[in-house]
Amino acid sequence: MGNCQATCCNKEGEIVVKENYKSDFEMDDNSDVVNSIVSIKTTNQQRERDKFKIDLEQSKREGNQLYCNVRTKFPAVQIDKDTLYEGEWLLGKRDGIGRVVWSDGSCYEGEWKDDKSSGIGKLIHADGDIYEGEFSNDKANGKGVYTHVNGARYEGDWVDAQQHGQGVEVWPDGSKYEGTYANGKKNGQGILYFADGSKYEGNFQDNEIDGYGTYEWPDHRIYNGEWKNNKMNGHGRLMWNDGRKFEGVQAEYVNDLKHGPGVFEWADGRKYEGQWIDGSQQGIGIYHLGNGIKRYGIWKNGTRQRWLTEEEIELFLKNNQ
Repeated sequence: MGNCQATCCNKEGEIVVKENYKSDFEMDDNSDVVNSIVSIKTTNQQRERDKFKIDLEQSKREGNQLYCNVRTKFPAVQIDKDTLYEGEWLLGKRDGIGRVVWSDGSCYEGEWKDDKSSGIGKLIHADGDIYEGEFSNDKANGKGVYTHVNGARYEGDWVDAQQHGQGVEVWPDGSKYEGTYANGKKNGQGILYFADGSKYEGNFQDNEIDGYGTYEWPDHRIYNGEWKNNKMNGHGRLMWNDGRKFEGVQAEYVNDLKHGPGVFEWADGRKYEGQWIDGSQQGIGIYHLGNGIKRYGIWKNGTRQRWLTEEEIELFLKNNQ
């Protein structure tokens, strides 16, 4: 990103936020898995409830204590061929503290209300992923921590089994995100710390850097400006630790490359003022020497071809009044 091929300035390097960046910090690819884990299986529960209705009718006739109007703890009950529940019951429904184990090895242990997981609980998936926190209506709702078996971890707000609100996400390589989520994705303001020491602070949209934000490299280069699709796109300013800087006059960054009229300045006062295309100086530009002297030249693909004659300068100035 931000590769400057002009001979008058050094290569700016890349922001490592492309495929690795996306695969490292997105949870969208796992959204179906997350939702299936964090949501207690509604289909199974409906089948359980339908089956248990028959049991309740039998319990009414037989005076079964599962239908008691006082919350009572019972040993394990085989609800169906895939589900085993041990815990408290009230009026024929799971209510209170209990533990359910599914045939695939996943289990939920925690609070129940009206036959649904509600309150504080812990859900362990068969592959080892764990969610621990608040539940409501059989889904993660409220505050909770989701830990992947690979060590990645999210702690924050949940709404209907999706990350929604404020949260913190960390990865085994040391990367970290702090900020806002909406509908299971990073949306809004946040800070993303990369394992190499880089940092982005600004706006996100659907798990991508998008909008206005600031990116700082480990060597202390800083870009302030607009982003789209994880790349510098729009107006912005790039500054180096040694005092160099680039700022567009009407220029924009397009897919990390300078594009349009812009000014590149050195710490000693020298500067180039002119057109940029695809990251390189292109066309007529003005080279300021820093002592009040300036020269006009023609650049192509970042390389000066020649200086303009007095007649060419006069014509250029006349056409750009």
